[in-house]
Amino acid sequence: SLSRRKFLTAAAAGLSVLGGSGLLYSSRLEPYWIEITQLSLTLPRLDRAFDGYRLMQISDIHLDGRFMDREHLLESIALARTQQVDAIVL
Repeated sequence: SLSRRKFLTAAAAGLSVLGGSGLLYSSRLEPYWIEITQLSLTLPRLDRAFDGYRLMQISDIHLDGRFMDREHLLESIALARTQQVDAIVL
């Protein structure tokens, strides 16, 4: 049978593993995950002057030295510049 002490010990160990996994993901994997998704929108009331206008949204930039350093930011900017967009929104 599972005693309260064994249960709490197992729960604490499980939370430690999950916490460590979350920290590993948030500090080593997610900051370097760059995803480019193209999406076409039809906006009937938008002036025709904007037909073919391309916007780029950049989000989740955390330039704090721990999770994203200057080098990675410059690499991300270089990649963004290859996309041939008309405007960038941060």
